[in-house]
Amino acid sequence: LQYATMGFVFGYCYRKDLKPLLILLLAALCCLLGQGLSLVLSLRLEGIPLTDLWTTLEDSYQQTLEALASDGLLSGAALDRFIAYGLDLFHRLFLGLVAFSAMLTAALCYWLSSSALRRQGYAISKLPKFILWRVDWRLSWGLIIGLLLSVLGRYWQLDWMEMLGGTLSLIFGPILAVCGLAVLLWICKYLILHLTYEKIVVVV
Repeated sequence: LQYATMGFVFGYCYRKDLKPLLILLLAALCCLLGQGLSLVLSLRLEGIPLTDLWTTLEDSYQQTLEALASDGLLSGAALDRFIAYGLDLFHRLFLGLVAFSAMLTAALCYWLSSSALRRQGYAISKLPKFILWRVDWRLSWGLIIGLLLSVLGRYWQLDWMEMLGGTLSLIFGPILAVCGLAVLLWICKYLILHLTYEKIVVVV
């Protein structure tokens, strides 16, 4: 369901010759919606009430943590603290991780589909060179607001505010980090460093 819906979105966008960045945005939103629908349908098929979704996810995640800690490195109180910390982190970052995975999936599917169509002779618009990637500076406010909400939510002990802040940080943070790296490479290439040092900067 998720990938079939993305296929329709990509096909429509390619036919309309939309800009690559707009295609990625629409595909990410479609992927996020598809993930939600797939999850709801899976729960319905397994006979699990939708209201028990969070409990089911917690149990699954706790079992994963216990399996990771079963090698004997942690036990007793240390194991309990490890599981409690992992569940707390899971609560705060779950929605952000889902959104981040949707963005990665959309980017990968765009790269695969556009490459395949170009090989077959279709005229598909290309993304600009990586060092030319830029975003509107106002998007940085998304990260600033996310960090601020995380801090305030932790200070006032408001779980919903901290979760919202973590979600915004995981959405805007990677976008700004990637575009920031592109700006850094542009500076290295045209203003400061030789190509050899530019590769070292990328690795760092």
